[in-house]
Amino acid sequence: MQRLHAIIQELERADLSLERNVALYKEGRSLVSSCNEILKRARHEITFVEEGEGDTAAPSSGEDTTGLS
Repeated sequence: MQRLHAIIQELERADLSLERNVALYKEGRSLVSSCNEILKRARHEITFVEEGEGDTAAPSSGEDTTGLS
């Protein structure tokens, strides 16, 4: 994220060459793709944990939780 911020600041300068602008743009797009992949994996993990919590309902009072009925 820090590098993306630095790229944006540099791209906002008017004195850059076209080649430098293109190089920074490509680097920024690559970083954005990497960040999106990290977020996608994190969302998947969160969804997996949330779904897992829904499957393990707490036993009601009086229910045998030892499995030794």
